[in-house]
Amino acid sequence: MEDMLMTWTTVLAVAIAGYQVYLQRRETERNSKMHALIHLADVLKARIAHYERIIDQMKVKKEDWSGHARKVNNEFRPMLIKVQSELYALLACYEVAFDDAELKSVLGLESS
Repeated sequence: MEDMLMTWTTVLAVAIAGYQVYLQRRETERNSKMHALIHLADVLKARIAHYERIIDQMKVKKEDWSGHARKVNNEFRPMLIKVQSELYALLACYEVAFDDAELKSVLGLESS
């Protein structure tokens, strides 16, 4: 009887440990995705700032800057909004210290 109790205790401990490993793996995947989104948002913001500096220089030189503006407005800004929205959706799953409106404000999303 004692051997059977020890066996069931061991099986239960292994099952709990396996579930804990599963939860840690999911948390690591979420954190990796969150960090990738944050990095991508930073890269996009830097690209937008770079192109805006180029546009400002072209305006001073009175050159055609519409191609650069189109690239910023049609490619980079929509992608940045998409990345920020995905980051918001990921953060909304966590119980963070921010409310929804404050979190959207921090990410630069319009409050709806």
